[in-house]
Amino acid sequence: MNSAMNGSASTSDGRGRRRRWLRIALIISVALNLFFVGIVGVWAVKSLLRDREGPPIGATSMAERMASRLPQADRPILLQAFQKRHDDIRRLFDEARTAQRDSRRALRANPFDPEAFAAASDRSLAARDAAQAAFSEAVREAATNMSAEGRAKLAEPPRGRRGD
Repeated sequence: MNSAMNGSASTSDGRGRRRRWLRIALIISVALNLFFVGIVGVWAVKSLLRDREGPPIGATSMAERMASRLPQADRPILLQAFQKRHDDIRRLFDEARTAQRDSRRALRANPFDPEAFAAASDRSLAARDAAQAAFSEAVREAATNMSAEGRAKLAEPPRGRRGD
């Protein structure tokens, strides 16, 4: 009779352990789901809060980071040069993003058309070059009006990067 009781006790212990592990697995699963929902939520909110009126965040923040390294008198010179080209830089960066998207779309096309991909890649390269040229033109104009110290600071690589 004791052996019968022990057999049922070990069966209930096995079920208890299994239930405990299922609870732990459920808690871990819920925690991971909440974590991933949080990541997606942050990504969605971040894209909604992006500055849609000015140049893309990358160009704006790059100009501001560049200006932050300059002597006080040279900062507004650089920022004004970028502000002057605000609409053009915005349009060119938008065109570059659109061209890059088109290039990716052509790459994913089935059946793959090498000529369509080459044309889309060429448009993407030209659009990126035009956006970079507008950015460089703003830097050139600003550097023309800056102090020698400001130009030297502008020539330094950003913090955390190696220079020439």
